[in-house]
Amino acid sequence: MRYFFLLVLTLLYSCYNSPSKSYQLTDYEKMADKITAQTAIKIEKETGLRLCGVGGGAINHIRKLNMSFDYCKEISFEEGRRLLVYCVNEYLSAINSNEEIRSHLIHYPFTPKDLEIKIFIRRPDHREVAFGKLAVVSEVSGKVKYKISQPDPVVLEQIHEETYEEAVKVLEAEGSIAEGGKIILKKKFI
Repeated sequence: MRYFFLLVLTLLYSCYNSPSKSYQLTDYEKMADKITAQTAIKIEKETGLRLCGVGGGAINHIRKLNMSFDYCKEISFEEGRRLLVYCVNEYLSAINSNEEIRSHLIHYPFTPKDLEIKIFIRRPDHREVAFGKLAVVSEVSGKVKYKISQPDPVVLEQIHEETYEEAVKVLEAEGSIAEGGKIILKKKFI
């Protein structure tokens, strides 16, 4: 009986790891990866944000695209908002201006609800930020969330949430958005 179990286990393992079952990226996934890479390079050049993760969701169409960044400089809540809205705008602009990928999107135009952008904030020496400091700012499904590092137990506590549209209105009110919707990066973030 023990040998039978080992034989079945071996057969299942070999079927599961068969080369014929390896996943191949579709053409539209390759297009999305290229857009993501080009956008990440532009964002890093403009802001100093470094890409640390990508992802997405696609079943017959591209449904969601994700980028995560590391930023090794402590920033204020307001600077976090400005950087996040800048990233969302740049990513959406790159996606929606690419005519080749449009027919592969779940809908056109892609909106903030179709993206996930996360910015993980660290100290310049790459250590975690001090307790009480902004640690993560993210946009997920059209919601912008701000989290600070808290002790005992060490967790990230959400301190504020707003819709993406509300974040844009705040930036418009403070004069951080130029004509055409471009974010004005008031400080050189690098």
